[in-house]
Amino acid sequence: MIKNRILKNLQRLKSWVSQNQIHAYRIYDWDIPEYPFQIDLYGSTCLIHDKSFSDSERDQKHLQETYLALQQIFDIPETSIIFKKRFQQREKDKSQQYEKLNQTNQKTPVQEGALKFYVNLNDYIDTGLFLDHRPLRKMILQRTIGNGALRFLNLFAYTCSLSVAAAKAGMHTVSVDLSEKYLNWGQDNFQLNELDPKKHSFLALNALEFLKYGYQNTAVESEFDLIFLDPPTFSNSKKMSEDFEVERDQIQLIENTMRFLKSDGLLIFSNNKRTFKLEKVITEKFKVKDISMETIPMDFQKKKIHQCYEIRHQNI
Repeated sequence: MIKNRILKNLQRLKSWVSQNQIHAYRIYDWDIPEYPFQIDLYGSTCLIHDKSFSDSERDQKHLQETYLALQQIFDIPETSIIFKKRFQQREKDKSQQYEKLNQTNQKTPVQEGALKFYVNLNDYIDTGLFLDHRPLRKMILQRTIGNGALRFLNLFAYTCSLSVAAAKAGMHTVSVDLSEKYLNWGQDNFQLNELDPKKHSFLALNALEFLKYGYQNTAVESEFDLIFLDPPTFSNSKKMSEDFEVERDQIQLIENTMRFLKSDGLLIFSNNKRTFKLEKVITEKFKVKDISMETIPMDFQKKKIHQCYEIRHQNI
């Protein structure tokens, strides 16, 4: 059953993948309820995300069927299939999802149209590249520069894929993330795309503190034409003085971010909380447009993978 569905999906995506030079994409998105998996193809490697919260005999049987289907479809050995399971966690334990699973430190480049990114398929639950942000990267890459280079701020930058797109478009980028390791990964992504990371800024700072108190001791201008804000749903990192929940803390988060946006600038606010609702205070104070549906890639069947908004100052 699952083999036929994957083949059907591949046929539907074939032309799109070829025309857009997409080498990392989703080929199965829990299409069949009995097969609770999401499967991504990275070049010739398949990555299975187990979305079930059980290890029932039925689930194990369906997993074996899935392995066999992928081996037959792509003519690959079992070693080219990677399996990951994200365990359900209480909020206070969610920071554990970023802990290492393995120690391979093996990064592989994948192409996405005019861009390239390094992914690590083995060591973490996440690979270093959020596939659902592909339309946003394309949107930023194609953004008109105008009379001068735009300034781009990437908050919670992770491995800086959105910053790469902005830099390719000619913008000067500032990437802020608490993890120096991911910022180093981001600089590797810049070099992979023949961009000089020394011409851009990478700040290993708590983005929430950065927004609250400003640059402090950083030689960076304070206003931006374009800001990308993609906070975690929840965070209680040991490096943070307080925990964070995106829906609960959204008003302060967005208001603080808008202080860094030029009067005619644009904030793109994305988050992955499926039940997220924007507070009325935000829609009254700023111009807001929900662009969630137009930013979901065609290879994602689950249309609530993220929620995304364009936010502008009222004077525009």
